[in-house]
Amino acid sequence: MTEVQGKFLVAVVGSDNAVELRPVTPAERVGALWVIDKGLKPGDRVVVEGVQKVKTGVRVNATQAAAEGEATPATAPPSPPRARRSRPGMAKFFINRPIVAMVIAILMVIVAPSP
Repeated sequence: MTEVQGKFLVAVVGSDNAVELRPVTPAERVGALWVIDKGLKPGDRVVVEGVQKVKTGVRVNATQAAAEGEATPATAPPSPPRARRSRPGMAKFFINRPIVAMVIAILMVIVAPSP
């Protein structure tokens, strides 16, 4: 729900997946959720993410969102064990960073005592 010039609007997704900004009358707030008194019907699909990006008439790819407080599985499949890598040597450090190697070489030439 967004507020524009004192009016509350909800982006409702129609059966053709087109968005309609509809004025609503909020009743009260429960935690982070609003109870809507007027303006919505049971079964209306509302935009819950990216509300600031939609306008009336824009077509969206609507997906089902989890209700607040509803548990959603957040476990990823277990990854295979990683093989231990040996630590790269100093040569590998400079091969991957040629500019650092060049700066050190220039400093060595400048600082080195002349014969």
